[in-house]
Amino acid sequence: MSTKESKLGTILLDSKLISGEKLEHALEFSKIAGIPLGKTLRLLNYLSELLVDNALMAQGLIQTGELSFDEGRFVLQTSNLFQISFLQALEIARLDPNDAESLKFGNLLKIFGV
Repeated sequence: MSTKESKLGTILLDSKLISGEKLEHALEFSKIAGIPLGKTLRLLNYLSELLVDNALMAQGLIQTGELSFDEGRFVLQTSNLFQISFLQALEIARLDPNDAESLKFGNLLKIFGV
C-alpha cells in the first residue's frame, strides 16, 4: 500500500464522498489554519461528523493493513449509504452471501442496532 492510498483525502475522493474542488479548498484551509483535515471538513460543513469519523477509521485500518484500500473504500461507501457506523458497515461487508443464517432479517436488524 502506498502512502498516497492511506491519505484521508484520497480515501474520500476515491470513495466519491467529496469533490476534488471541495477537497482542494479544505486542504488549503487546513494548511493555513494548522488544523487536521478531518476537523476542517467538519468546520466547512463538507462532511458530517459520522462520515469524518468513519473515514478516519477506514484510514486507520488501511494503514495497518487490516483492510485493503478497496475494502476500506467499499465499507466507507456502505456506511455513508446507510448512515451507520463504520463497524456496522464492516459487519455487513463481511456477511457471507451463501450463509442463509447470517442473512436472516433479525440478524441484519441487529447489525443496524434495531
